[in-house]
Amino acid sequence: MPEVPTLAQATGDAELESVSWHILVAREGTPAAIAGKLHLEMKRIMGTPDVKEKIEAIGLIPHETPSIDGMARYIRAETDKVGRAGAQPGAGGL
Repeated sequence: MPEVPTLAQATGDAELESVSWHILVAREGTPAAIAGKLHLEMKRIMGTPDVKEKIEAIGLIPHETPSIDGMARYIRAETDKVGRAGAQPGAGGL
């Protein structure tokens, strides 16, 4: 659909892109020890060759699992970007 502009073109914000997130999150207030244990186990699982192959087989790109704080920063930054896009004139059609 070459006539359909990219998200960045439609909003005028070159930083915008559409990506999917496949992450495990725990509710606020989860004890740090439990969150840390879940994080380490998911990092181990996601780093196995079998899981990486399955991720690639469905057309996704496996990435290194970020730290808990790194993922929180990423979610905040992406949420800010989406908020900017929604504030653009004509964004109701996005």
